[in-house]
Amino acid sequence: MNFFAHFLTDHEQARHHFNAGLVMPDLIRNFLPGKRFRAEKVLHEQLDTGAKELFLGSCRHLERDKMFHQSVFFEQGESQLRNLFHEHNLGQHIPRVWLAAHLVLELMLDRVLMKQHPELLDLFYESLENTATPALESFLHASLDVHDPLFYERWGRFIELKYLYHYTDNDAFTYSLMRIYMRAGVSGEWNLAARNAMNELIPASEVCIFENLKHL
Repeated sequence: MNFFAHFLTDHEQARHHFNAGLVMPDLIRNFLPGKRFRAEKVLHEQLDTGAKELFLGSCRHLERDKMFHQSVFFEQGESQLRNLFHEHNLGQHIPRVWLAAHLVLELMLDRVLMKQHPELLDLFYESLENTATPALESFLHASLDVHDPLFYERWGRFIELKYLYHYTDNDAFTYSLMRIYMRAGVSGEWNLAARNAMNELIPASEVCIFENLKHL
């Protein structure tokens, strides 16, 4: 599951730190390469209220991801996307089509859910904006034993850019997918033919997600 799907599924009104925790494991992985949230390594009893809420939200994230990856929605949707991409020879332009199917499934789920619940996207960013820096510092120190300015720089930029609002734009969607590939070290920047090939399959990919929502 991606950012908005986690928030939509488990957010709680006015529990901003908990809601931020729902996406924190992914943000840690994106902002601090090589770092991972490991719940069992955290002495959560010693955390203050805000940091403990971040911890609880992060634990919920891990639980939800485990359920999601065992779901009929995930298994069936990923298989259909993989077949779609093979039928249209996407592998001629983009490496590891199986990875594209996995990532498109998660990103497209966010896109579809945001179209259905656009008002909740404002609440998503509201929770991030209301997450106190001292709570973040306490949580990250307890979870990773780090104080890395890079995290806070990227955290601030993530909130400022609000790029999830652009998921409904095909070019922005494809760009986000390409950036994930690049962060994973799978490929460099895609050429125009690769981006166009992916863009052409976005409408059919979106239909696939809509049709499988009943299994979510």
